[in-house]
Amino acid sequence: EAYFVLPSERERSKTLFYINKFNLLASDRIPVNRSLPDERRKACRIKRYDIQKLPSTSVIIVYHNEAWSTLMRTIFSIINRSRHELIKEP
Repeated sequence: EAYFVLPSERERSKTLFYINKFNLLASDRIPVNRSLPDERRKACRIKRYDIQKLPSTSVIIVYHNEAWSTLMRTIFSIINRSRHELIKEP
């Protein structure tokens, strides 16, 4: 769902945008546990993999001065959209 900056928030939104180079005000209001449509091509969506044959992986998030809302959405996306049996560290 789109977030629209209210007229009363425009000045704060501009200030935060100048500091962060993205709309932090809107970012802070987007739920961390949001759902997103699957934008893959049909050929990619229907492809199936044998989970038993795939290697495990580690997820490393490198960040510096990251906005809390974007970092939390990244973490929730990894947790909610990754096959748990493929993640090496719980």
